[in-house]
Amino acid sequence: REGDAQFAERSAALKARREHAERVIREAQIDLISPKDMREQLAAILVRFPALKVLSVTSLPPAPLGDAVGATGATAGAAVAPGVYQHGLEVKVEGRYFDLIAYLEALEKTPRRVYWRELELAVNEQGIPVTRIALFTLSKEAVWMRI
Repeated sequence: REGDAQFAERSAALKARREHAERVIREAQIDLISPKDMREQLAAILVRFPALKVLSVTSLPPAPLGDAVGATGATAGAAVAPGVYQHGLEVKVEGRYFDLIAYLEALEKTPRRVYWRELELAVNEQGIPVTRIALFTLSKEAVWMRI
């Protein structure tokens, strides 16, 4: 009987730990946007900035987060977050610099997270700024996001 009580106590403790871990994971993911919803969110925000013209949108293949982080300074291929994938988009927009900054600020304020890490600004032949923005979101899914 004493062994049964210890087993039941241990089982209950392990169940509580598992439930706590699952809750922590759910809470950590609550502000992430799924790769399939990222395009709609970007488009919804762009509608508020009619002065920006989208020239192109290119989806990038998903990469394990360790590999993606490796390109920015960590050891390439490091298992920074096993089972987490970075889904990227490159968006090229034409429009004034301050409109672009307002767009990026709106992106950063959304409750569902889309991150940007690269911004390349050039001026076209007509003197209009053209900006390439590298955006990404994180997901536990390795499925390629198609745009």
